Amino acid sequence: MSPLDVRRFDPPLTLPTIESGPVLLRAFVEDDAALVMEAAREADIVRVTSVTAHSSIDDAHAFIDRQLALAIEGHGYSFALCRADEPGRAVGSAALWLKQIDLGRASIGYWVLARFRGAGLAMAALQGVAQFAFEELAIPSLDVFIEPDNAASVHLAARGGFSWQERLAGSEQINEYPVDVDRYSLDRAGWMSR
Repeated sequence: MSPLDVRRFDPPLTLPTIESGPVLLRAFVEDDAALVMEAAREADIVRVTSVTAHSSIDDAHAFIDRQLALAIEGHGYSFALCRADEPGRAVGSAALWLKQIDLGRASIGYWVLARFRGAGLAMAALQGVAQFAFEELAIPSLDVFIEPDNAASVHLAARGGFSWQERLAGSEQINEYPVDVDRYSLDRAGWMSR
């Protein structure tokens, strides 16, 4: 396999629309402020994302602007997660971050509003982003960073083919606080052999 050409990640990045089973992943739009404001009332989302508790409409629009800036600045791809049968209404988020792309690694993150969990949306989003990363972008390895007590995400990552690698104490900054995370990984060869 040829080495990864990181020049393909020079900004601005083009954010695709991804269809994956029951989900559609698309760029955030201003109307997604309702999603952000609802997510801001869910402590488990606020605890592990950059959504701030009790976000105002201005906070929600600032969150959306930050998501759009990721691609513009070349930091990654942030998607509004929608049910495929209702693409105008976001129910979560999924992202592919390129912080370590020069090392041949990227990371995936995802969250879904509580009332939409249990329908396979997060799994479909994880698979859609992984397929985009491995098959379209030829990224050699993907990580998912999960807080040790997040059993649902641990289960989801394992079902998606990611395996535990290590615990990173205080390595992630979430809402300005260091948190412990476990790193789960899947490489391109493992994805292609599934």
